Amino acid sequence: MKLQTSVPVLLLFLAVVTGSCAADDEKRHPLEGTWRLLKSKDRDASVWIEVPANQVEQKTFSINHTIWLVYDSKAKHGEWGIGSSFEVKGDTFTETIQYVIGPDGLKKLLGTKYKTTWKIKDGKLHTVRAEDGSEVAFESIWERMK
Repeated sequence: MKLQTSVPVLLLFLAVVTGSCAADDEKRHPLEGTWRLLKSKDRDASVWIEVPANQVEQKTFSINHTIWLVYDSKAKHGEWGIGSSFEVKGDTFTETIQYVIGPDGLKKLLGTKYKTTWKIKDGKLHTVRAEDGSEVAFESIWERMK
C-alpha cells in the first residue's frame, strides 16, 4: 500500500526537519519543531476530544512548510498525512495544502488555505482556525515533542 511505504519517508523527513530546526534554538521561530496533538474540538462540539493513547497526530513546522501526520503507534501504521506551505505573521499563520497521503477524500483539500491564530501558553501550543474569518471551525492544543 502506498501509504505504508510513504510513512517511513515522512518520518525520516520529520526527523531531518526537526533536527535542523533544533540546531539553532536562539534564532528559530517558537512554532518551529514537532508538536503532538493532545485534544481538539470543532465548531459544533461543546467538549474537548482527547486523542486516543495509541493514535499519534504530529505536526512539524519548519521555516516555510508544515507536515501533519497521523498514525497508530501500536500497529505502526500510517493513517493520513498533509503537507502545506506555511507563512506566519504575528499571531496568525496561513497554510496552503500542497499534498495529501491517505484516503481519496483528502484530495479535495489540495490548494485549500487555512488561516490559524496561535499562542503558546504554559508550554502548549493553542490554535484556533476560523473559516472565512468569521467563526471558529477548529480549536486544538498541542505539546512539543522531544
